[in-house]
Amino acid sequence: MAVPQIDGRVLDQKARDFLGQEYVREIQNLESARQELTDNYELWIDNYEGKTLPTDTEKPWDGASEGHLPKTATDVDVTFARFMNAIFGQFPKFMIRPLSGKWVEFARETQKFSEWLEESEIPLYKTLQQSLLITIKFGSVVIYAPWENDQQKYMKLDENDVFQEVERDEEGRPALKVIHPKDWLLPINSTDIQKAPWCGYKYKLNQPKLKLWTKRGFFSKDVGKELLAEFGVSEEKGHEGLAIPKGEERFDRTQDARERNVGIQRNQVTDELEMVHIWARIDVDGDGLEEDVNFHMHLKTGRIARIAFNHYRHGKRPFIDFHFFPRDGVWYSIGIPEMLRAVQKNINVTFRQIQDNNTVKNTQAFKAKEGGSITPDETFHPARIYFVREMDDLEAFKLGDSSVNTSVNDLETMLSWGDRRTGINDPAQGIGGNDRTPATTTLALLQEASRRIDLIIGQTREGLSELWTQVLELYAQFKPVVEFEVESPESETGEKFQMLEWHAMDDDQFRKR
Repeated sequence: MAVPQIDGRVLDQKARDFLGQEYVREIQNLESARQELTDNYELWIDNYEGKTLPTDTEKPWDGASEGHLPKTATDVDVTFARFMNAIFGQFPKFMIRPLSGKWVEFARETQKFSEWLEESEIPLYKTLQQSLLITIKFGSVVIYAPWENDQQKYMKLDENDVFQEVERDEEGRPALKVIHPKDWLLPINSTDIQKAPWCGYKYKLNQPKLKLWTKRGFFSKDVGKELLAEFGVSEEKGHEGLAIPKGEERFDRTQDARERNVGIQRNQVTDELEMVHIWARIDVDGDGLEEDVNFHMHLKTGRIARIAFNHYRHGKRPFIDFHFFPRDGVWYSIGIPEMLRAVQKNINVTFRQIQDNNTVKNTQAFKAKEGGSITPDETFHPARIYFVREMDDLEAFKLGDSSVNTSVNDLETMLSWGDRRTGINDPAQGIGGNDRTPATTTLALLQEASRRIDLIIGQTREGLSELWTQVLELYAQFKPVVEFEVESPESETGEKFQMLEWHAMDDDQFRKR
């Protein structure tokens, strides 16, 4: 059942239109301010994928080296593996501790319930796998943790073997969604999601989903009709004249780069509308006090399709952010590709110079006497016999200088500077040093590398703690009594499973217990 929208008598259509246009301007200003940052996301993707960029270096000749040493990808993959192992290398991941003695029994019951959620209900592995990889590559990510119910219909055979349509209410549960920083919206001067004047995210809405939400009453019927018209579709007549519903042009260079690197090319005109879901504090009823509201808005027109109060009892915006290496004063953090931006470029240039130098040094060139027996269109290949009048009619010479210019030592220097920037050295990658390296030296290198990673993992654990607390608070609000089945200890009856029941207790102080 959808949460009721704010009554039109409290916030009429004129006020909604004004609010929509105000936030369209806010978002446009935000997008303009962070343009360079989001443009760089394409570069981080290409550096990770190992794509050769035309801006890296001028090619001295056709066929010159376009080599790429995957320093960025190596460090990202090593860090990602360490993060995943640190989080999923233990069970349970979350320990429920009571804040006073009277809540010990409740904490014990909640611990069993939490472990069941980890194993059976909440797809944590897939969610965290995606979010942690984005964090390491782009610096920041947000997980959206709303409570969602879903209604579906399915066909069931009756006793006469005739299909009957049956409506099924899916049990509600937290629906964790990963929001890429390119889609996340937060005022530039804000660093805290909960304290910011507003926040939100961009999402794509296709025609079937728009129709469904309008029919169910999740979206305002009038605005839903207007948005359907953006596709060239009416609710009564359906699609008119177009083979594919026309949506809006794509301006998502980051997503284009991600898809291009796996061989996907999409049309710039899509069958989707660009929407935003904003959470803000607004004085809706004019009493001088701000209310926490959220609304869905079409970014192109500013039309608000739905606006409602924050109905979550925990009183928070259901967003949890994760960061890699923080920046001071801004929300957007630094990922490994950004750390290695200059180093990766210099590594590529140095590596290509070494290959090109070797190519030139190993190449023989020929000089022929003008007017001699060698013609301008003569071809050269091994084992061919050349007949000349004079021995100096054809002579070979080295194309390049044999002296050392750019060397492998230069490349090692670049790689070592990258190690210092990220803290990912050879021992951290599982690569041993030379045979004479003392064990104490190797241990010291491992400890130093772990110190920086442990700092980042520590703040990741804080985010996970907040995420799981919000998950439990959602169950306490929407499903305060849950029956679940767990493995039972060995007993005389031989039963392998037992049914347990979790009671959230009827108060709003879950977090304070």
